[in-house]
Amino acid sequence: MLDSKESTNKDGLLVYFNPTFDEELNDSGNGFKAVVPRSLIRRVMFACHGHPLSGHAGISKTIHRTKQIYYWPKMSRHIRVYVRSCQHRQQYKPNKSKKRAAPYVLHNMTYPWETICVDLCGSKPNAKGNLKWILVIIDQCTKYVELFPLAVPSAKKIVEKINEVSCRFGHPSKIISDNGSQFVSTVYKEFCAKRNITMAHTSTYTPHSNPTERVNRDIKTMLAIYTDVHSHWPKYLNEFAFASRTQVSEALGHTPMLLNTGRKAPLPFDPRILYHGISLDKNKPEEYVKELLDVLKRAHQNMYHRMQKNYEKHEKIHNDKYHICEYELGDLVWRKTHILSDKDNNITKGLAIKRDGPWEITKIHGGGAYELTKIGNRKIEKSINTQDLLTYIPSYPIKVWE
Repeated sequence: MLDSKESTNKDGLLVYFNPTFDEELNDSGNGFKAVVPRSLIRRVMFACHGHPLSGHAGISKTIHRTKQIYYWPKMSRHIRVYVRSCQHRQQYKPNKSKKRAAPYVLHNMTYPWETICVDLCGSKPNAKGNLKWILVIIDQCTKYVELFPLAVPSAKKIVEKINEVSCRFGHPSKIISDNGSQFVSTVYKEFCAKRNITMAHTSTYTPHSNPTERVNRDIKTMLAIYTDVHSHWPKYLNEFAFASRTQVSEALGHTPMLLNTGRKAPLPFDPRILYHGISLDKNKPEEYVKELLDVLKRAHQNMYHRMQKNYEKHEKIHNDKYHICEYELGDLVWRKTHILSDKDNNITKGLAIKRDGPWEITKIHGGGAYELTKIGNRKIEKSINTQDLLTYIPSYPIKVWE
């Protein structure tokens, strides 16, 4: 209800005297504002927010613009809800808050080669034998790397190399990969099914969640440094793998070679004659075995201790950097579009829609990955990460003010 002392009828227009300390607001009509009936509140808010002359501004700017001209009870509250629920702002406006992410999770690894990560690096310049790709396989526990040059990155070839590694180190219980066609193919799925291997796929547009990405980056750097003729890139691939295996891991405190074999790998340019590792007395082989097992035991104890310390350290960094967000089944969200500029089709990334939706959370994979179903056409996205999602806010309902 309006106070009759503060409202009056001027030339058939009901106005309300609402003085403020803002000179701009007071100067517009000497503090008198047009009173908006309930039936017109939505239209007024659209004019002061969604009209091109208003530019879809934020909450405070929209409130300021509206208060210059209009008044109705609880208008600031209504405008806040209206702007927050504006579909265009949700789809186009940059998200200035912290990036969203799932809670930081420690990978539960109990032994080497329990979980492996695979990825394709390439394509590279055509080398001898039509080699164009590098298959990277890494043990998630010890960071031990295997590199294989491939001519064709087919599922069949990838399965052959994974089987080769498995026959050397033991069959894994889980394989992490991206969503490339090779890793969702029937050949790959059947291979994993026959060996009781759990397939885990990283979310779309989040390659950093696959540990092989760090190895890929290092490989690209080494290739650039040592390859003068670009088509000769496979020449030092074995050397690069050896370098990776014998470099100490800052996270684990040991080299992948030591964590897998219990010994250091001798280098051809080491001037020392001493054997790198535990000396073997041919008359006492049992002592060598005992010492070897002791080295492995201490190395793995230290590795797991450092892994726990690193988890605590990175959990704090993660929580400070990101807004921790977890969605439930049935929640509605916007999904980031990742549209790229396309000159031929007159598409500019900066002008393209940033989010589409709404999408419904229909499955929770864990680790911040969700399966989404599009509202309307029921299109399905198998694995989308939290960082590409934003909570969907429905349009401002009329019942809020009626």
